[in-house]
Amino acid sequence: MIKKILQLLFNPSAQYCLKKLNIFIIYRDGNAIGDQVCMSGIIKLMYEQYNFKIIVFSNYPEIFEYNHRVWKNIGFNNLNKFVKLYILRFLRLFSGGQIENFMFQYCNDTLENYMRQTKKNIHLIQAHSMHFKNKVRYIDLHCEIYFSNTELNYFQKKFNLPDEFAIIQPIGKTTFTPNKEWGFGNFQQVITMMPKISWLQVGLSYDVLLKNVIDYRGKTNLRELFYLLSKARFVLANEGLLNHIVSSFNNKSIVVFSGFSCVGLAEYYNTISIYDGAYLECKPCWKLHECDIEGKPCMDKISVEGVVNTIKSITG
Repeated sequence: MIKKILQLLFNPSAQYCLKKLNIFIIYRDGNAIGDQVCMSGIIKLMYEQYNFKIIVFSNYPEIFEYNHRVWKNIGFNNLNKFVKLYILRFLRLFSGGQIENFMFQYCNDTLENYMRQTKKNIHLIQAHSMHFKNKVRYIDLHCEIYFSNTELNYFQKKFNLPDEFAIIQPIGKTTFTPNKEWGFGNFQQVITMMPKISWLQVGLSYDVLLKNVIDYRGKTNLRELFYLLSKARFVLANEGLLNHIVSSFNNKSIVVFSGFSCVGLAEYYNTISIYDGAYLECKPCWKLHECDIEGKPCMDKISVEGVVNTIKSITG
């Protein structure tokens, strides 16, 4: 009740002041790095379509460093916990219009339930922003990562990279769902069948190490990972974080999609999607728990040979 009274009393004034100042505040709390990378995509659209001065609050401010579309870049993790708490309360209280939370909001439902029930084929950038009061035209969807010249020079000296290489990540974020995984063994077979490629493995330090790769597991911070991905000829991974990051660059992202989500959720101009196109009643399932269908039919027809042929088609 108190919250509603405060919103009725002060929200119109807050929105009016921000609109007069041409300021748009976008925020996202939590540890989902991929979602916050996607936030750079909606920032691009809001800047192009409304020319706002954009203030960003996030847990990963390094995503938005050197982004010319961002007026102020504020990291929640850099704030005192009490300051963060009060800022979040303010943002949530006055959300709507010139202040928006980049997180799916529809009838108090979860994104997974909504997508499972509607079977809509919308992009993650749209799913997290379709509640915005300032309507958005979802065109030219991709994320944006920028570097300074100083940073590029530093990274070039720090990393002794091959002249040409590919990045591979065989293990995704299974704490969210195990149902995106194509299988470690399949990624290993791809490497075995393509020994002339210099493969560079990224991921967490405790991820299982593939054979015949250059090991970068747990050896980079987020900005350094961005740099490595920008320099790779192509990236091969399950659907997830890397694909969103690579959409910021001009190289190819080869993505193995399971039946967990609709393919359109994470497709960009440079995404090469590999998936079983056959109709399955269970897909997209959006199941956060382990698939209980024997053989995991959404994945069992995605062959190593098919992935290898896809790689050959872009490498010549």
